[in-house]
Amino acid sequence: MDKLNIEPKKALRYVAPFLFAAVAIPTVLVNLTPTPVSKLLRRRFSRPKTDLLPENYAEIKAKTKIVRDLDYHSTLANGFLDVIMPKEQSGKLPLVIWMHGGAYVGGDKRDVTNYAESIASYGYIVGNINYALAPEQPYPGPLIQLTESYLYLKEHAEEFQIDMNQVFFAGDSAGAQIVSQFLTIQTNQKLADAVDIQPVVPLETLKGALMFCGPFDIKKLGTESKSVMMNLLMNQVAWAYVGEKKWLTDERLHQVSLRNYMTDNYPPSLIADGNTLSFEEHGRDFVALLKEHDVEVEGIFFPEEVKTEHEYQFIMNSEAGKYTFERVMNFLENHRDK
Repeated sequence: MDKLNIEPKKALRYVAPFLFAAVAIPTVLVNLTPTPVSKLLRRRFSRPKTDLLPENYAEIKAKTKIVRDLDYHSTLANGFLDVIMPKEQSGKLPLVIWMHGGAYVGGDKRDVTNYAESIASYGYIVGNINYALAPEQPYPGPLIQLTESYLYLKEHAEEFQIDMNQVFFAGDSAGAQIVSQFLTIQTNQKLADAVDIQPVVPLETLKGALMFCGPFDIKKLGTESKSVMMNLLMNQVAWAYVGEKKWLTDERLHQVSLRNYMTDNYPPSLIADGNTLSFEEHGRDFVALLKEHDVEVEGIFFPEEVKTEHEYQFIMNSEAGKYTFERVMNFLENHRDK
């Protein structure tokens, strides 16, 4: 990694929404409700991101197809997903189910489409999931909808030629944290009972997980940054997701602390993060936790001189983005059935 030559990206690409919100929202409002900050962040996340495509995107686009906005019959709002797959398909293919990021209050599956197309072009089917956002839908809504979307894809496996014996889960930012807890539910009945969401994925079919830039330790949000402004905004995000102003004392935080429920049944995992305005410490701690439980895990982190920002993996024309995607595809290939 010390040989990578990467031009520094503008670190505000993803954190600008937070900084903007802190200036735009009066203090009196943020003390009453997380809704104004959440809605402003949602609008900022909805702005299109440019110049992120891989250099061979035209080739990737030509090799893949998308079935968009399938209703996965959720009990909650925004229950739609896209199925992204190779145009030429011979036999059933492994499934990757992806939860997008957006600080729990924003984001959309379209943010992941290009990355999902790139994965699909190598012979995978990607279920790209939307879900109801906070604060309108607090915790554990996304966990319920990840369960529902899996069951929908299982029901339609023949239609899309999905090999349900080979399932991977993936997520970025808030989506990574959601996936990390969902997988703990699948592998520890005690957590499933605590959250009241039962496991649905047979362990022998759970091949692995990809998690990027995740805030895996929610208790740190609103307290860990040296920036008062960033702590304020992260506090608003956590309040929106947990659904309680005094979220740090909410007993449900015990459920999202993976250390309380980790077992050696957790699937092989690849965890990556940037080193600039992201959650690198969370990722490194999560890697260490998995190793403590003898779970197979790969970590992708960068030396200080290689500046990589939050969600850097989606900058697919950068050296860091290309390196990480190569590692992602190697991970998938090494853990799918031969």
